Amino acid sequence: MLEVLRDAVWQFIGAILALLALLVSLWIYRGQKVRKFLVWDARTIVPLISVHKSVQEELEIKFRGQVVKEAYMASIMLANRGNSPITQQDYDGDIIIHLSGKGEIVSLDTTENEDINIAGSYDESGIEIKPFLLNPGEEVIVRATMLNYKPQIDVRTRIVGGRLMSYDQFENTAGQKVKRWVLETSPALLSVLISMVLVVIFTPVFKILIEPLIFK
Repeated sequence: MLEVLRDAVWQFIGAILALLALLVSLWIYRGQKVRKFLVWDARTIVPLISVHKSVQEELEIKFRGQVVKEAYMASIMLANRGNSPITQQDYDGDIIIHLSGKGEIVSLDTTENEDINIAGSYDESGIEIKPFLLNPGEEVIVRATMLNYKPQIDVRTRIVGGRLMSYDQFENTAGQKVKRWVLETSPALLSVLISMVLVVIFTPVFKILIEPLIFK
């Protein structure tokens, strides 16, 4: 009986090890394949000024001569989440950050990104960023201030041999799902594997010391 149990345990351990080996092989294959992912995230939109409607007729705030009822600062992240550099030649045109809504963009800040020079401009329709080098793992932040509207933001460009996607789209890719699954299940698989090994190790001890007491 104990020999049968021990054989079953070893078979289970072998199956787990085979699964882990398969996942590692897939991970190595993905790591060797060239991937260019330009990922953008514009979920951070912070209100700077908001005048309640009850005092809008009595309170007037002006910026450069323009009446301001509300103001927002949007932070747009652009990140290389692939494993290959995205060079200036990899873009099929400028990066267009489209901000929908009736209002005005009054400032653009690209100066906080160390070692990465970004040139940008804006008009009433949105922001244009000139192509720039972005190495794997690097990210930049573009900040824009808008008056009298909270924008809906969309980023548009094309990457030669790569993809532009939002943060949510990137998190829902198969690779990211597998990565999260491995990170979430690895501790449990490791615990099961250790438990099985301990069972195999202590099975002979059980047979020698405990079985005679039970079945004598």
